[in-house]
Amino acid sequence: MSIHSNTDPISLVVFCIDKKIPNAQYAYLKSLEDSIDVVSRSLKSQIDIHQLFKIPNLVILTNFDFTYKGITAINMPHAVCEKNFFGNKYTLPFQYIKDKNIDQDIWLHDFDCFPQSNFPFPQITKGQIGGVLTKPNYINSGSLFIKKEDLDFFTYFKQIYDITPYHKMDEYLLNDLIYRKQIIIDKYRNKHLTDIFKRFNKGIFSLSSTYNYSNSMAKRVRKLDFTPLAIHFHPEKPEQHRCFDGKNIIKEELNKIFLEHCPIEYRNRNLELYNKWRHPK
Repeated sequence: MSIHSNTDPISLVVFCIDKKIPNAQYAYLKSLEDSIDVVSRSLKSQIDIHQLFKIPNLVILTNFDFTYKGITAINMPHAVCEKNFFGNKYTLPFQYIKDKNIDQDIWLHDFDCFPQSNFPFPQITKGQIGGVLTKPNYINSGSLFIKKEDLDFFTYFKQIYDITPYHKMDEYLLNDLIYRKQIIIDKYRNKHLTDIFKRFNKGIFSLSSTYNYSNSMAKRVRKLDFTPLAIHFHPEKPEQHRCFDGKNIIKEELNKIFLEHCPIEYRNRNLELYNKWRHPK
């Protein structure tokens, strides 16, 4: 069982499967079962890693059943964002916070963003959301730190997605709210939408890449003089895992966990399926 605490931050992972379009997230897979299998392997890795480092308060929100080592995901089909499936990243936490009356700091991270230690919650100024900028004025939404005083952050997303699908990717909406707020207010004619943008009162507290060291960063950097606190990549994809080879980025304990759930044969099988899908003869 994971360690539970009413004072420590919540490590919150959200992932939904588009059951209407089973291969929406994994286009090279043919079935809903295959897609859930891929995601479940990362969720199992998350649980093993959290238990290895005794990281408390892991919470997994999904729209499918999942249980592993005494950890059961909270299945929330009633909270699924109907207008834009990527909006689930915010609408499920909104409902979870409301249902459970949550009053704790939250580390919201993708199912493929893995902690490498039980690191302390970063010191963030009230009214700001902690995150890593991957380029000037662009925040990666895969690892966000939200203080308990700012949990109304999720409310704005819920209100916007109730009105419109907005853009396809949730990350675009996040960056519009943070960096293009006035442009959207001036551009959009939907008063209900622009009123939400006007009320949005959060900024970004820029964190170092150690809080969200991604596969794309590893491609650009030949070596590191530190071990990232969180690594962000798909362990079931060999081409992503190779970006970290020889760079002392992934701790050996994590490598063992990834190999257990995504062995070499499984990675190669996925690569073969991907190539057949991407380059059909």
